[in-house]
Amino acid sequence: MSDTGDLEKGPNKGSELGQNDGKEELPPVYQLGTADGTGAVFISCTQKGDNYLIRSRAMLSAFRAKSKLPFIKRTRIKPEEDDQLRERWEVCNSTIIVWIFNTVAEDIQATITGAQDAKLLWDDLKR
Repeated sequence: MSDTGDLEKGPNKGSELGQNDGKEELPPVYQLGTADGTGAVFISCTQKGDNYLIRSRAMLSAFRAKSKLPFIKRTRIKPEEDDQLRERWEVCNSTIIVWIFNTVAEDIQATITGAQDAKLLWDDLKR
């Protein structure tokens, strides 16, 4: 037996936002690294009316790179209240909402404040 402690828990443990108290490895879709905070620059393009297609393609690529595309495609459904992953889903969903919020113009931000679901927000911006 090795005496390496936390080193054997995997690369996404410790101070990472995706930690799960060292009990088990979280699926990648629920992991958030220290660079994934709500103040991070997600993409440099801001939605300002007629550039939706360019911005949405950039966002989809960024979501894919961060393993968060299932939240937007709704292939990752919200876990039940008693599911141990429910809180992680809420944290990731909220982070994605902030990422989206930070990539739209101020006049659009005023209309989406209070969004609770990243998928619904994403779909609303498409219209």
